[in-house]
Amino acid sequence: MLQLIADSGSSKTDWYLCNQQQVLLNYKTKGCNPLASPSQWIREELSLHLLPVLKQIIPLETIDKLHFYGAGCHQGEGQERMTAILSNIFSKQTSIKV
Repeated sequence: MLQLIADSGSSKTDWYLCNQQQVLLNYKTKGCNPLASPSQWIREELSLHLLPVLKQIIPLETIDKLHFYGAGCHQGEGQERMTAILSNIFSKQTSIKV
């Protein structure tokens, strides 16, 4: 099972790709706060900077779970926007929790 875990603030996001035994990747992107940045900007940031790195390691469809812990995502509009953004980027088979 592969999991992608994000710890995000307004200035940076730490991404961890993990299997059951170890961290396979630790990568940083700019912050992804859905209440401070437009959805299109967040999609572009992830598409241009995170996805190419992930695709060098694994097919995106093999990510079973994505856990996104972030500023502006605790409930309501921010949580809904970030869930929609991530759902449009990652495979339908990936379970996404914001």
